[in-house]
Amino acid sequence: MLRGSYARMSHTCPNVRVHEIALGDTDKTAELHVNRMSETNSLLSTHPDSATFNQSAKMQETIDVIQVPVRTIAAFCKEQGIARIDILKTDAQGYDLKVIEGAANMFGVIPIIYAEATFVHCYNGQPTFGAFHDRMNDLGYRLVDLYETGFRTRYYQLSCNALFVREDVPGPRR
Repeated sequence: MLRGSYARMSHTCPNVRVHEIALGDTDKTAELHVNRMSETNSLLSTHPDSATFNQSAKMQETIDVIQVPVRTIAAFCKEQGIARIDILKTDAQGYDLKVIEGAANMFGVIPIIYAEATFVHCYNGQPTFGAFHDRMNDLGYRLVDLYETGFRTRYYQLSCNALFVREDVPGPRR
């Protein structure tokens, strides 16, 4: 039986190959926290302070936990015969850095990473923006800009999308 986002994508995007896996930094089986609002499902459990920042305390309320296969991007690309990723986009609800680290041996063929980054703790074990930014620098990526910064509640900026480019990618010609 097809579930959740996978089922929706399978039925509404016939020209897209959909795979029922999660991505991370190691190949394993992990718990997916299925939350009341499916957009907040994560491999990370909900942080106790998340209700402070979300519009509704129930958005990240976990209603089920299921086992899912986790693959690294590197392993998945090897299996699928994918040699290059022009732009890697992640939105993994606090697990984005783990997804990116799963592509470690492919960084030479991934010039651009566009990732969700958070400023507050919504998930246990999630890095906030400072740690995320520092790790991306360690991996050889430099911040270009922040986009879609409208994810706010009360006074707090929750998250945004951050565009990183490998430092060895040539800049525009002048």
